[in-house]
Amino acid sequence: MGLRGPKARPLKERWEESIDKKSNGCWEWNKSRTKKGYGKFVIGHAKWENAHHIAYEIFKGAVPKGMVVRHTCDNPPCCNPAHLIIGTIKDNSNDMVTRGRSRAGIKHHNAKLNDKQVKEIKEKYATGKYTQVKLGSDYGVTNKQISKIVRGQRWQRS
Repeated sequence: MGLRGPKARPLKERWEESIDKKSNGCWEWNKSRTKKGYGKFVIGHAKWENAHHIAYEIFKGAVPKGMVVRHTCDNPPCCNPAHLIIGTIKDNSNDMVTRGRSRAGIKHHNAKLNDKQVKEIKEKYATGKYTQVKLGSDYGVTNKQISKIVRGQRWQRS
């Protein structure tokens, strides 16, 4: 992974020229990025890796098999090794939920309810006067979705 071609410059040197060090401590990737904002770094012939992954390998060592590189700063283009930690995919998903970046609730592209409606559903169901089928019919969702809402498997924050 160190060189690219017979006269190529060292990997670290090529990587460092693509970094802008910001006042907030982030080292932002200033070249090509993915749609989600992560830096793309070319390795070999037309093969690319995430720039923050390469940063971890340059400054901290190999990423263990089955692990991912996570951002503590929650800034996708950041490549500052001080902001990067190792974790599982589940850890990374938990970061997304904890930081409010998951597509849950009203943020989900298929959301049919809003926070106010979910609160109403929970309150009505708690009275014992409404069935899940009735609530589903009233709010235009399935009784299965109502069941998940009242059990706390959906819309937990409402």
